Amino acid sequence: MSLKAVDIWWAKWRVGGREELVMQPRGKAVGVHQVLGEAVQATVQQTVLDGEILFADLVGTRSGQVTGRTWGEKGRMPVVRRTGNRFSVNAMQTRHWKC
Repeated sequence: MSLKAVDIWWAKWRVGGREELVMQPRGKAVGVHQVLGEAVQATVQQTVLDGEILFADLVGTRSGQVTGRTWGEKGRMPVVRRTGNRFSVNAMQTRHWKC
């Protein structure tokens, strides 16, 4: 932990105590949906009326198999070795339906 991180933590603690250090929720609240702007809504409506609907999906995976033990003696860091054979695969699929 850096001295800067400790300074920031200490300053927050002095200002508001524990409440200042508790992680605040991020992102949208549950149940709140993104609303499209008028221009985007018009484009979507026109696309549906024209009968052209596009769907896209992206998937990816990476091999990172860990081998060996993941525990060790008290006070000693366990050593986890990996095999050198790693690869990754990404794929994207797009479908078009003409209504």
